[in-house]
Amino acid sequence: MRGVHRNALTSRAAPLTRAVVLLVIACAITVPSIALARGTRPAATVHQCGVVQKTVGVVEQGGVSCHTARTVALHWLNGHNHPDGFSCKRKKTNAGSGFQGVCTDQSKRVTIIPQ
Repeated sequence: MRGVHRNALTSRAAPLTRAVVLLVIACAITVPSIALARGTRPAATVHQCGVVQKTVGVVEQGGVSCHTARTVALHWLNGHNHPDGFSCKRKKTNAGSGFQGVCTDQSKRVTIIPQ
């Protein structure tokens, strides 16, 4: 009789325990996903702005006009590291030239790609 009573209690508690465990797992998965979604900003659009000096491609991101992006690229190619308020650096890549220029000004970005 004692064994029957113990099994009756566990059979009632088991579905409730499973439900609680599944709820905890669902919360553990959902809460970080929501926090991650709130923490990320949408990516700025990227535009191809053509070629400068017939061998260098210019790409802008973050709302820079193509005219400004090409001007920044020309100044950087002529040796200026801070054209029009942008801060430019040479970045090593696996591309054919082995490098590219990246000029940033807060959230704006101009990428200079030798071809």
